[in-house]
Amino acid sequence: MIQKLINFFKYKLFGAEIKKTKLTKLIANSHPLILEIGANRGTDSEEFLRIFPNARLFLFEPDPRMIKVLQSKFHGDKRVRIEKVALSDKQGISSFFLSESSTGVGGKDSSSLKEPKKHLEIYPEINFNKKIGVKTNTLDNWARKNKVKLIDFIWADVQGAEKELITGGKDTLNNRTKYFYTEFYNQELYKGQINLNQIRALLPSFKIVGIWGNNVLFKNKRL
Repeated sequence: MIQKLINFFKYKLFGAEIKKTKLTKLIANSHPLILEIGANRGTDSEEFLRIFPNARLFLFEPDPRMIKVLQSKFHGDKRVRIEKVALSDKQGISSFFLSESSTGVGGKDSSSLKEPKKHLEIYPEINFNKKIGVKTNTLDNWARKNKVKLIDFIWADVQGAEKELITGGKDTLNNRTKYFYTEFYNQELYKGQINLNQIRALLPSFKIVGIWGNNVLFKNKRL
């Protein structure tokens, strides 16, 4: 237990989420390529474009409700491309658990490829009564098809499907991605969700440079 605490507190701990303005110091590129995996309604996307007005931004979102929001919000913006797909460890069709809230606040933010587990206990106001099929692809397949040479930054919020995302993108992450920022939890909010130490083990080419609440920033040691 003591060693675990030492390992944890050797990293820089900050607030709940990284301030995106700090990314300008990390990303030394005026025309960065940014992937937002789990774009939801595009709130973070708007901030990326404000900070990096010349960015190329790819938004990955499988939830048809959120896709409509993104299409309306970024209609005509040539900097943005919306990928109507969930990034996972396989290409095909997978079950997707749609979240809703009895209060109507943030209810659609927890949808996932993973079946909810402790999420139901911790956030009882959010239910997952609907399940649909969505298209899935791997990050590696997508990168090969689009001939991606270098990704400056990945912002991932995949609601428990971190293992699937990383497993399906090993080559792209290890060899073509400078920074990888992802949400994590050390308990199974979703069935089969991996914790921070397990995420680290899947990313041997990366080191942790900061933790913000339940979000962690990795830097590729090779790039």
